[in-house]
Amino acid sequence: MHEIITLQFGHFTNFVGTHFWNTQEACFSYSENSTEPNPEIIHDVLFRTGVTQKGVETYTPRLLLYDLKGGLGSLNKFRLYEGEIPDTQSSDQYVTWDGRTETYAQEPYEQNAYLKSLEEEVEPTSNHTQMDLDIQEEEDVDYHLDDIVTTWSDYNKMYYHPKSINQINQYQLDGYIPFDVFTYGRNAFDAHEKETESFDQNFRFFAEECDSIQGFHVMTDIIDGFGGFASGFIETLRDEYPKKAILVYGNTNSLDLAAVNQERKYKKQMLNAIFSTVSLCQMSSLYVPLSTPLLTNQSCMKYLKPNLQLPYHTSALLSSAIETACLPFRTRSNSTTMPNLLDQLNWRGDTKIASLGVAFPLPLSIYGDDVDLSISTSNGKDACRIKYFSATEDDNHKLEPMFSQSVVVRGFPEVFVPVSKTVCKKPGDVKTKLFDKFNSLRCANTTNFDVKLAYPIPSSFPQMFKSLTVDGFINVSGEPAQRKVKSVPMLSHLTISYQPRHLLERYVNVLEGLNFKLFPEYAEGTCGLTMEDFLQVKESILELRDVYSED
Repeated sequence: MHEIITLQFGHFTNFVGTHFWNTQEACFSYSENSTEPNPEIIHDVLFRTGVTQKGVETYTPRLLLYDLKGGLGSLNKFRLYEGEIPDTQSSDQYVTWDGRTETYAQEPYEQNAYLKSLEEEVEPTSNHTQMDLDIQEEEDVDYHLDDIVTTWSDYNKMYYHPKSINQINQYQLDGYIPFDVFTYGRNAFDAHEKETESFDQNFRFFAEECDSIQGFHVMTDIIDGFGGFASGFIETLRDEYPKKAILVYGNTNSLDLAAVNQERKYKKQMLNAIFSTVSLCQMSSLYVPLSTPLLTNQSCMKYLKPNLQLPYHTSALLSSAIETACLPFRTRSNSTTMPNLLDQLNWRGDTKIASLGVAFPLPLSIYGDDVDLSISTSNGKDACRIKYFSATEDDNHKLEPMFSQSVVVRGFPEVFVPVSKTVCKKPGDVKTKLFDKFNSLRCANTTNFDVKLAYPIPSSFPQMFKSLTVDGFINVSGEPAQRKVKSVPMLSHLTISYQPRHLLERYVNVLEGLNFKLFPEYAEGTCGLTMEDFLQVKESILELRDVYSED
């Protein structure tokens, strides 16, 4: 067994993580039919055996997630196994005053119609087959999640172990005192550990039941205090596991970025991202910065119609990329381990910042027509139709020269529909032609992975697709779709290239015109930063930029 423990830090990251785990849950099969082949996905890598409150065994994620007070929504009451989360807001057991008291309690978070429907579903037990569970979603009920989702627990399908849920009590989501400074996060981590000992009590609970941990899968917000909180946790983790692989995704919800006229707030967000980038690069094996798109690039999103004003939608896009890119760690064949893949990507040793993009969905018809995916590292007519979440909108039209790449293709059918009585394209030939496009790029190290399982679209996923069949293929009939899309073929492209230089150059420009003395909040607390620390971080960013410069 080569287990991976996942860590999630931040409210937007938990939007991403919720889609990630809902997708995993959609891949489960609860059938006891012994004649069925072993599933392609090894669920034990990311999941552990859990027990429901009714005593029924099932899977729960090997996960620790962190959010602020008020960020959990209904999660502190529903979708938990093996007991309830302690009521962290109740303090009756500590009251010694015997005089008159008044209690002010927050209104309980109300379940929406979708969550209520999940509570009424057939519980996933060994007595129910996957067909039983599929029947429940056959009617394609529309719960209008676009209108009712306000937090990530509003569409959460997964059950969690109570030790997975960690609430930072020092700060309230959208509270009077914002959690908007990197060092606030570092200080909050120390305070949280003193109060709860979550690393010793909760993290070790998951770690000690593993047979052989292959690495840690980390997702975190980086433009607020969670970048600092995650850095504090990973520093402790690195001390405990100095040689284990740590793969970090640094998430930015572009909607949260300050407007042009909010210069001070914007500079604080950039400072948080810069401090997070330097810290997370130093302690991780690979760091992948991700930003949600601000514009719908038609060449990259030809078959998508996301509402980019909704974190519910944009987080789904990031999650699809992360979930597909990490498939090589979780499949039975044509697979590798996290340490091996990260070593192959960062073969130079000094290129820890990666870029991640997707073709979502992979444009493919049921007849096996050539995949409409032009790939080029030039600025010519052959534009790149992969959406890179680690790049700006202006950088998405081309690929940068690369050091290494990992390509994952998933969801090709076993056979294509014959074009005529004599012509029937072979899926293997189409895949080979697709991989050849990437192999032809100027790149020192390329790994290709082919996964049969298409990307599943659970009921919790936004219906943002257009011109696709129920199986996610291009709708060549032109007739309106009668049912919701249930799965899509897709491609992920994880690369070490020169692309990060654009982001690092942006950071350098911010630092060049910034007077750190005007931001005294970064010096507060036991983990406060001095001017010497700031200058050292500035030097680190300059060094990173030079690594990704072609000169």
